[in-house]
Amino acid sequence: MKNITSRRKYIDNYYNWKNKETFNSFNYPDYNTLKENIIKHSENIFTFPILSKEILSKIKEEAINFSNSGLPIISPNPSSTKIDYGSCILNEFAKKEISNLIITLIPALEQLFPKVGKISDTDFLAFLVRFDGENHSEIHADESHLTVSICLSDSFEGGEFVFKSSQLNKEKINSNDNSNDIKTSNKIKSQLEVKQTPFHALAFRGSLPHYTNDTKGERYNLILYLRQENNLINNFYEGEYLEYLSNAGIRNVEIGDSDNNSDKINKKGISFSIPSLPELIV
Repeated sequence: MKNITSRRKYIDNYYNWKNKETFNSFNYPDYNTLKENIIKHSENIFTFPILSKEILSKIKEEAINFSNSGLPIISPNPSSTKIDYGSCILNEFAKKEISNLIITLIPALEQLFPKVGKISDTDFLAFLVRFDGENHSEIHADESHLTVSICLSDSFEGGEFVFKSSQLNKEKINSNDNSNDIKTSNKIKSQLEVKQTPFHALAFRGSLPHYTNDTKGERYNLILYLRQENNLINNFYEGEYLEYLSNAGIRNVEIGDSDNNSDKINKKGISFSIPSLPELIV
């Protein structure tokens, strides 16, 4: 059940949607409408509003519905036992629908991150992660040219993103510079802590090392791994990256399994090397 095509055909045949109409109603504002509500934390880190609480809540509900469906579930973070359960990859059941969301986001993202260039709307990774209780992510960089983390919860404390990079020291931020009509946060140092704003997106360059602080309560995030569109890469996320995650562990391998709601994950592939996304072409 690890082949992407056969697994998705299996899922398409058996998955029962709850809110499919929601995924066909994305209407994101253009950059000029949005920019006065963008908070610029650094040259490569921005917070901005994204869709409505109602729509985002339905996206979360749908992803949880899929995670609890008993269908094959790939963990987006197979090396961690803290956030595996209640998490899932949306490409597996809603790739076309999430692509529609990304298409509406791209014009604003390309304005905010001009060095990334044209962003692919066909090859991406969308996944839901759940933090429950006092847990956090370890410091890491993402396998993305651009990451968008959308906070889908509002009843939690903590969970701040902490960016640690020498790149932050090189960025010059003038808090009084309103030439681009984007609000600017305080001066950047080698460590930057950014609070997660409920039902807002935090967008940043995936190469920036970061982690999250402990979360008290329950927090869900929809994460989008995006990459530059170029002719040298065909299907990175939809190819070798998903194959890696498939090998690392699939939960609920067969419908009808009496243990299909248990926390059962095949970990035998954890030792596999994580595929590396080709470097950004500037």
